[in-house]
Amino acid sequence: FPYTTLFGSDVETVLGQQGRFYDLIVAADMLVYIGDLGAIFRGAASQLKLGGFFLFTVEKQTGTRYALGPKRRYRHSPAYVAEEAARAGLEVMGLLECSPRQDDGAPIEGLAAALQRA
Repeated sequence: FPYTTLFGSDVETVLGQQGRFYDLIVAADMLVYIGDLGAIFRGAASQLKLGGFFLFTVEKQTGTRYALGPKRRYRHSPAYVAEEAARAGLEVMGLLECSPRQDDGAPIEGLAAALQRA
């Protein structure tokens, strides 16, 4: 598909389709609505070409794997992201602390991730 094409759909539906292989999948400030990222990572891995990238942001969780925050958004720990990436066959190429957005004028602690299908 040319870069001028945009698909709008449920993420699990899109990642579950067969026969599409992408160089890049981007999920900016979207995974905060999903706790267990295993199915998303496996779906992304199945849709990426070899060497393709899955780029995304999440809110940062310390300690546990993931938890629902006070604003009803999930937070994910760096260790959990790396663990689920490895299970899905994705290599962590970068995992940086960032602020994916602001809430009530204050920056949210988050992570920006770059995973690659090896």
